[in-house]
Amino acid sequence: MNILTLKVHDKYSSEYVNRLYRSIKRNSTEDFKFFCYTEDGEWLDEGITIIPIEDTSTFQKQWHKLIFHKTGFANIPEGEHCLILDIDQVVIGDFDAILNHKLERGQFGCIRRWWSRRQNLCKINGGFQMYRMGDTNHIWETFADKPDYWQHYYVENELAEGPVNGEQNFIHQHAGDNRHWFSERWFGKYEEKDMDKIQLQWLEEVDAYDPFYIGEEFNEDVKIVHFSNSENKMENYNMKWLSENWK
Repeated sequence: MNILTLKVHDKYSSEYVNRLYRSIKRNSTEDFKFFCYTEDGEWLDEGITIIPIEDTSTFQKQWHKLIFHKTGFANIPEGEHCLILDIDQVVIGDFDAILNHKLERGQFGCIRRWWSRRQNLCKINGGFQMYRMGDTNHIWETFADKPDYWQHYYVENELAEGPVNGEQNFIHQHAGDNRHWFSERWFGKYEEKDMDKIQLQWLEEVDAYDPFYIGEEFNEDVKIVHFSNSENKMENYNMKWLSENWK
């Protein structure tokens, strides 16, 4: 498995990349390659392969991830498995079932963002995308043909919240119908002010009898937790489960 991450500008420090990398290593027995696409590779752990961003002004923030779908990115051979992960995540459970997963050629692996009430606008979480190198080149080509158009389209049409957003909407729109949906029980979201809403979403859409988060502990099936949203940063929290896993 080739794991691809993005760190651009100064929203997140290098420690976000390092701690994601370490959390995967602690929770897996499988070999994997870990890449970081960034303009600043200083302080990244040994074992992380740095792919330089030559010009950060080419695309807006998370839209840089679209180039991961370009055939031959990072010299990854065609057919090899790739997994895009956002760096504002922490692995808390056994990750081998994900690293070992074999997609069919042409299949796109994704997760449903069950915690969101805006799934009618975008069903997937763009922070987790699995594919085989070469199979999703059409995603890159469609974006590269009109990058300015697509980077504004979803916000301007009120399909995503601004000022910069819509990357996952674009992926959802263009990934095609041949998808592998990973278990919803494996993935979660943490945002302190919204935990009651997130818990309710889990009970309504995933499991009405087995809570998502209770007593500062996650459901035992959860493997990875996302701290998405710009102000929802891990260093702002002081929880035992986070300090034990994000280090």
